[in-house]
Amino acid sequence: MSKYPRSPKARDRGHPHDGWKRPPGPGPPADDTGVILSESLTLPHEDRVIRRPASDADFAANEARIARAIHDAAVAYRKPPFKDSSLIEFEGAFGFPSFCQIAHRQHQGRVQFALIHMPNGGSSPTNMVESLATLMRQRFYPKLDPGLIDWFDVIPPGTYDMYREIVIHAVTLQHANGVYSDPDWSGAPDDPSGEWRAFIEATIARGRKARELAQAAPHNENAVAD
Repeated sequence: MSKYPRSPKARDRGHPHDGWKRPPGPGPPADDTGVILSESLTLPHEDRVIRRPASDADFAANEARIARAIHDAAVAYRKPPFKDSSLIEFEGAFGFPSFCQIAHRQHQGRVQFALIHMPNGGSSPTNMVESLATLMRQRFYPKLDPGLIDWFDVIPPGTYDMYREIVIHAVTLQHANGVYSDPDWSGAPDDPSGEWRAFIEATIARGRKARELAQAAPHNENAVAD
């Protein structure tokens, strides 16, 4: 049992951390929220200095600001420092921002759409293919029947250590009400050749050139590959 008395108000509300005592060892104590503060918390409850917003609403608003700052920092850290029309941002695992390239074209009454992995892009298109496909159709082809889009999962050489050559997988997706689901990487021919493969490779090359320009001139945020 704590040697610090519990205030009547705290006893009434049954706060689980009121009267908390620092465990043995060095270091300052924490307040009722677990935030490390000062030695003033070793005092009895009524004499403590609790540096937190006065109301629960203010406290929640402050927590939201902290969460938003973490999100914004993650965006700034992950986002490649170059501009390219093939670069798109999407919400990855656990809500953190992720990025990939895209390549798409209309061909013989259908649309071919490639989701292209990027180094340090966060969640991979492979893991997010259903939601990414749904988002991309809504953004670029909202009036097109979902069944008229052929999807491709593309890993450029060098994106991951085990890939030395480009890998292009066709992905079959089920769909209902414009939402894709149940991806299958085995039901369609892989590694297309000809114009579509060349189109994908040109998109990858343009992105790499833009990255190289950005790395050569890190303070030029408007560097764009031709």
